[in-house]
Formats: sequence, structure tokens, C-alpha cells
Amino acid sequence: MNTLKDKKGFLKLFDIKIPRECDFDYYIDQLSNLSRYSNIKELVDIYHEDELKYGDLFELRMILSNEIINELKNTHAYNEMLIDQLSGLPTNKSYSYDNGIYVSIDLRSANFQSLKKYDQRGEIPTSYSELLSNFNSPEIFKHSKYLRQVIFGNLNPKRQQLVQRHIVQELVRKLDSENIQAVRNDEIIIKLESYDEYESNIEPYVDFEKYRVKIFQNSNYDGFRIEREIDSDGRLISKDFYGLNRNMLFWKIKELITFEEIEDRDLYFISEGKLAKWVIE
Repeated sequence: MNTLKDKKGFLKLFDIKIPRECDFDYYIDQLSNLSRYSNIKELVDIYHEDELKYGDLFELRMILSNEIINELKNTHAYNEMLIDQLSGLPTNKSYSYDNGIYVSIDLRSANFQSLKKYDQRGEIPTSYSELLSNFNSPEIFKHSKYLRQVIFGNLNPKRQQLVQRHIVQELVRKLDSENIQAVRNDEIIIKLESYDEYESNIEPYVDFEKYRVKIFQNSNYDGFRIEREIDSDGRLISKDFYGLNRNMLFWKIKELITFEEIEDRDLYFISEGKLAKWVIE
């Protein structure tokens, strides 16, 4: 893993908070144990390569995002999205999981898809990655959900969410499953009685280029939960926290994910701009 010139820029680009920049490599290594950061070390290397090639990535990110926003605002697709008369659909903003097995089906790059849906004139590339390539984007920007949210956050995000909910509803109708537990703007949550149910009642109807599918076993803890992603044979793929206080992340990784001895630097966090430390009894 390479050393970065602008560690803060990398952390911002991927919405990561660490207690001390001097322990950057250590915290990156710890984060790689979570499913959402499973490729974090590779991303550090890509960021390093792009720093050498492009220089100041923070300034370039600001310039590039503004160019893309302005370009998309001038498309026919954007104006069609704004004027489409869409009715509201019921949406679960929250859902209480029990200790069972679930499947999550969510839209890939949902905000991009909501705009692409109206692109009858072919003004917008077929994928978000291709969109960035058209603006000669550094490779690392294509991996940043944060940057995508910044761009589409300036393109009527509430309208996008309504469109996403209608896209998802098309799949809800096909599934027609009594075990659908929740439908969000860009995601369907289904509780599984068995893997056979997924193979027969869910998998045949899912467009995997359009949707990301995750089967996981949920475990509830005090105030948060852990999702253990599994494959078709029930074998563990990865783990991650949901609803966990970010200030507790690093020592909880040791306690509940890797089961390693907790160090002092796992207990550090930032409170009101100052370094603080958990006391565990």
C-alpha cells in the first residue's frame, strides 16, 4: 500500500473518519475487515497513482463535479425527469430486523439510474463510470460514492428518489413475495425462509446489471446490528456494522469482527475537534 500526499483528501472522498492521521495505515488496515471497505487498500494505491498523474485531486474534484452538474442540468433527460407526473408510493424509511436471513436488492448507482431512465435522446452514457470517463476523470473518482452523491445532490435529489421508488416498484410487482419486509426508495428487503426461495422466487426476476443483491444473516446488538453476508452454501463472505456509533467503530471491529486484542489507538475518537479516548471496563 502506497503512501499518500493528501490523506485528508482520500478520507473525504470516501467519507471516512479516523482519529489520528499519523496512524492512517493502521486504520485503513482495520477498515479493510468490513465489507464496505473490503477494497480500501486497492483504492489507496489508485489514489496514489492518480496523485502522481493529476496533482491536486481536491481542486480537480471541485472543477470536475461542477462541470458534470452543469452538463447534466442542460440535458433533455433532466428536464423530462422534473416534469414527469409521478405519484407517491409507500416507502419504509426504517425497518426493524430480527436475527434471521435476508436478501437485499438495491439499485446500482441509483441516482444515476433515475436520470438515465429519461434519456430518450442518448445524451447520457450508459453508466456512471462512462460518464466520468467522458470528462477525463481520474480513476479514483469512479469509486467514490461520496462524489456521486455530491454531483446528484445538485440535481433535485428528492425528485430522483421518487423516480427510484417507481423503478424499484417494477421489480416489486414481479417478485410478488409475501416475505417482502420493506421497500425503500432504492432497495427491497426480503426475509428468506430458505435459500431455495431465493433461487426460485427472486433470482429469476432480478436484472443483475441494474441491481446489487446481497444475502445476509442479521444479528442484533445493543443499538446496532451486524450483517454477515453469505454465499449460496451459507459460507461467510464478509461482515459489516449498521447503526453503530462511528466513534466506536475501531474497537468494535476488534471486539466483534476480528476478535483481536484491543489497542489504545482502537479506543481513540474525535469529539468536538479534540482527541478523546474510550474507557472500557
